[in-house]
Amino acid sequence: MLYSLSSALDMVEKELLGVTTNHSKRVAYLCIKMGKTLSFTDRQLSALACCAVMHDSALTEYLHDEQMGPGAVPDGPIDHRTHCLAGERNVSVIPMDPIVKDAVLYHHEEAGGGGAFGKTAAQTPMAAQLIHLADQLDSAYNLSAVTEEKCDRIHLYVWNEAGMLFAPEVADLFAKSVSREELFSLRDDHIDEMLFSQMPTLYQTLSDEQFVRLAAVFARIVDYKSPFIRAHSLGVANKARCMAAYYGMDGEMQAKLFFAGAVHDVGKLAIQNDILEKPDKLTGDEYIKIQNHAYASYVVLHRIRGLEDVAAWAYLHHEKLDGSGYPFGFKGDKLNREERLLACLDIYQALVESRPYKEGMNHEQAIHILRDMAACGKIDPELTEDIAQCFSSMA
Repeated sequence: MLYSLSSALDMVEKELLGVTTNHSKRVAYLCIKMGKTLSFTDRQLSALACCAVMHDSALTEYLHDEQMGPGAVPDGPIDHRTHCLAGERNVSVIPMDPIVKDAVLYHHEEAGGGGAFGKTAAQTPMAAQLIHLADQLDSAYNLSAVTEEKCDRIHLYVWNEAGMLFAPEVADLFAKSVSREELFSLRDDHIDEMLFSQMPTLYQTLSDEQFVRLAAVFARIVDYKSPFIRAHSLGVANKARCMAAYYGMDGEMQAKLFFAGAVHDVGKLAIQNDILEKPDKLTGDEYIKIQNHAYASYVVLHRIRGLEDVAAWAYLHHEKLDGSGYPFGFKGDKLNREERLLACLDIYQALVESRPYKEGMNHEQAIHILRDMAACGKIDPELTEDIAQCFSSMA
């Protein structure tokens, strides 16, 4: 799940900081290689890789808290303390081996004590030091395209910074763990194969509530992308869970519907903020780009093994019963109840929530619009009436 969603996280980091595509996967790969040299167990390696993938998961929250304007990107140094604290909170919802405690919190610490929290190498967990080195290398040298000359510069950089950026033993660990040939193989079309060749195969079952907490992390990441969509994903997620309870579904189905609502707009992380937040009417090209977020959600979500049905509930939320929706133009006979429900809830939530450019409607106003759409054959009329009943207390 995290590897699939990591591509969405990289979209944000690429827009804001200019890092490479598949950045988090390369960081995870390098960390696994170094962890193996340190004789980490499979459970420890899995936890390390998860933290590596999630190391910058709080960048959207950082920009939100800094109250940067529409389409803004940092024009100076990022306050690493803020996003490291939030990032550690994000990964803490995942039950993992204690070896990665504070790995995200301290992944910007420098061996000489010049990092975000002023921790020296002796005060920084090894997992955090591994993520720091891997993150620095891919950010500085774009490991998706390594040449012989660049490879020499990378190794020289690591040794020159030993004692300042990196602990000498970590610099030595990198040299022992990652061959030149492997550095040449971290390109985008090969990174998945490289990563999964090294990743231990472990299966971990999350409780319904753990699954919900993890889903809420990704809802927060999406919603913090822009004040124009602020609490939308979490709103859809909560309403999907309420509808599941209304139908008498068990805890697992409630958690799955919550997850689908939480990540349904994950593709919006691929849309630039200057389009998401444009106050004027969108051009034709801009509108197509906005629509593309549904396909981007599909690209991210359909690869999550074991959750294929839940992913479809999420990425089909803009399909319409008459075939006029997107991204695939499916008609009603191809849309099951959960997919139809997410489509209705997405519209309902968008209508009732306030945004910088509009006041939210009340329940009756929103239901009136849904009923009109149902009458036109766009959305499911029975589900519309169920939503009207379930949330009537909000009127």
